[in-house]
Amino acid sequence: MRFEELRREQYEKGLSDATERLNKLTVLLAGQGRVDDLIKAASDGEFQKKLLQEFGLSKKESNEEVNE
Repeated sequence: MRFEELRREQYEKGLSDATERLNKLTVLLAGQGRVDDLIKAASDGEFQKKLLQEFGLSKKESNEEVNE
C-alpha cells in the first residue's frame, strides 16, 4: 500500500509543478501581449515546450534550479 501512496504523491507533485509552470507562462505571455502565442501554445505541445524553454520554465531547467 505504501508504494501506491508514494506513486500517487509523486504524480500529484508532477501535476502541480506542471500546472504552476504553465500558469507562469500564461501570465508572462499575457503581460507581454503575446496572445497569439498563448493561444497557439494551448494547442501545440512542441510550441509550448519552446516557450517554456524561452522563459526558463521547462521541466529540465526547473530541476536544475532545485539541484543547485
